[in-house]
Amino acid sequence: MVLQGKGTIYQHVKGKMYVYIPASVRDDSQFPFKPGEKVNVAIDGKRLVIGKL
Repeated sequence: MVLQGKGTIYQHVKGKMYVYIPASVRDDSQFPFKPGEKVNVAIDGKRLVIGKL
């Protein structure tokens, strides 16, 4: 299975932004993150890159 899906970016009324990750991606055995885990967020050109700290 390929870890790919269509997500959505939401902005909370208090200014925070959230990225929705589809359940089909989250439930894949290769998904590297756990709920509440701190991550590194970077901009690379037109890409948002999220990685482990």
